[in-house]
Amino acid sequence: EVSSNEEIEEIRRELLSNKEAQKVKYIWFFFSNTKKLKVYRKIGEVKWFYYSPKMRSDYLKSREDKLNKFSPNNMNILFDIRDIVEKFYWELWKYRVSMAESIKDLKEDKNKLLVVQHFIDRLIFFYFLAQLKLVKIKNEKTEWVLDRKNTREFFKWVCNQLNENDLQDFLNKIFFDVFGQVRESGFISKEFNIRNEKFSVISPCLNGGLFIEENFEGIPERKIKFSGIRNLILNVLNKYNWIIGEELPEEEDVIGDLTPEIIGHIYEKFVVSLEQIGLGKIKLKDIQNVREELRYGRKKIGAYYTPEEITNYISMNTIYPCIRDKLKEKFGKEGEELFDNLFKKNVFNKKELEIIKYLYFEILTKIKICDNACGSGSFLIAAGDILLRLYSKVLKILKKNLSSDNDVKEVLKEIQKSPTRNYYIARQIIVNNLYGVDIMEGAVEIAKLRFWLWLISQVDPKKLEDKKIETLPNLDFNLMVGNTLIGFVDIEDIEFDFIRVEPKKRWKTLTDKQYLLTTWIDKNKIKWLKELAKERQKFKTLPSHEAIKLKEKLNEELGKAREFLNEKFYNMLKSKGIKISKEEFLKLKPFHWGFEFYEVFDLEKPKEERGFDVIIGNPPYGDTLNDHEKRYCESELKICSGREGSYNIAAVFIGRSFYLLKQNGYLSYIVPNTICRITEFS
Repeated sequence: EVSSNEEIEEIRRELLSNKEAQKVKYIWFFFSNTKKLKVYRKIGEVKWFYYSPKMRSDYLKSREDKLNKFSPNNMNILFDIRDIVEKFYWELWKYRVSMAESIKDLKEDKNKLLVVQHFIDRLIFFYFLAQLKLVKIKNEKTEWVLDRKNTREFFKWVCNQLNENDLQDFLNKIFFDVFGQVRESGFISKEFNIRNEKFSVISPCLNGGLFIEENFEGIPERKIKFSGIRNLILNVLNKYNWIIGEELPEEEDVIGDLTPEIIGHIYEKFVVSLEQIGLGKIKLKDIQNVREELRYGRKKIGAYYTPEEITNYISMNTIYPCIRDKLKEKFGKEGEELFDNLFKKNVFNKKELEIIKYLYFEILTKIKICDNACGSGSFLIAAGDILLRLYSKVLKILKKNLSSDNDVKEVLKEIQKSPTRNYYIARQIIVNNLYGVDIMEGAVEIAKLRFWLWLISQVDPKKLEDKKIETLPNLDFNLMVGNTLIGFVDIEDIEFDFIRVEPKKRWKTLTDKQYLLTTWIDKNKIKWLKELAKERQKFKTLPSHEAIKLKEKLNEELGKAREFLNEKFYNMLKSKGIKISKEEFLKLKPFHWGFEFYEVFDLEKPKEERGFDVIIGNPPYGDTLNDHEKRYCESELKICSGREGSYNIAAVFIGRSFYLLKQNGYLSYIVPNTICRITEFS
């Protein structure tokens, strides 16, 4: 029983720091005077369950339902997010469609939907950023820090002062001219004047692709007008708690709590819905909400998400064994045992510190983890959380015991420049450890948003002082659009150029399925690809505006390289008797792993060391391959057809993953029972 939030925080800190209480996973707090209940859990993105008899009736019912379903064997039902996911998902669809329909400047419905979606993405990021108390409003008299409550009041005031056009202009200026800018100090201030009320918006310079203005049908985003923003803010966004990290939920007049994880699941459903419709042929007039179902014409669309406990379980049970095996290979049983007891030990001998230093510099900073059907990035965020915990523990040990070591000293120096240690770690993980590919452009954009939210959530405003927040990393080279199944894995494979020839009488040994080597590719071409791939690596951590200027010429070269690789792969398909036009081939969105992720498939490494250490994910299921993909997968990936000649695409993803892993790599997928038979792989 408690009487204040301060008492809750004191008890929580004491329990979490007490070695004897390390096994405590849940803490219940009851306010006897107000009958409020708060439950904290140690793991998971949704940390708090909150109940109060004074909640809104719709929110109250949802909370009471969860309490009624609770049991000692079903603790996590309190933190289940499906009700909020469903509600917010339908609300967003309704506003997306109505706002997109109001656009007159564009012809294509898909572009109208994307413009609105970009705007909503930025607005959602604003709410989360403000919750962290990183944005300030300042006038001549006072400085107003935007927190959860103040943000709602600020938006309410702005919406009541401005018409739709002016409101859109105001928000776009914040997105592009405040969040999207770079200053040496790390912060930016821009002055506004609304109805003779002068004030400045002060924010960290975030930059990153999210706040770069794009063109649609030749028109800059800020010039594309639409209506419905006021209603979206006042009727939907302002009625939720926006929660990052472990802050206590408190407001009782809200519909529910939204976290980056919940937003990720909502967007995942949105992307899958678009895939079922087909973004290229979408017609806004055919999208309808009917009895809490989303329909396109008469077709029901939408999808369920992968629960957090599954993404965590699979990620943990793939990454940990991979790291354990690396330590065992280098240090034998001693390395394995140290890793198993890493979070239990506080005193380390000289040999153990040597192992821990190796764990940081040779394993954690170099491990490569991929989701080759990443969707909105749920598995990659789960993997990031696991790595964050490991990085953090290892760095604490190194700081305490090896702070005079030159390598460690250099890392600690870099951490000092960062707003927090966890921000530094998360940024390193995003840039160096995590990779994702998906065939849907919308999915990749949402994964980027989730990465940025995950990164910014590591900032503690109380610890910022005079430190600046490093700009958001450029994710264009870690999260990419492409077809996982079609393309070169190793760019060494392009040394040979195969062109199919018909067998003739004098070539008695040839059969219909054979082909001849006709060309030897100049070794300089491979050198060119290698240098180009290395050159673009430096753009990962450059501020996006700076990267865009420097990257214009590089993009031309990257385009030429992809054209070259596509041509070689297309010739290979033809040499195997796969009849496909060039146009059809390009529609498959070929993705050349060895080029796009060159640091993973570095040609300077031995063959067995090229590839990912870990592949995790939830691959697509069903008979969704076209004939060209089936022929290629059968001839190259050795994946047989399923029953009655059908193909389960999940089986093909498994086969493909073996080619993407390095020797002794780890693969872990969610798969249905008995989906495939792999006839051959090496």
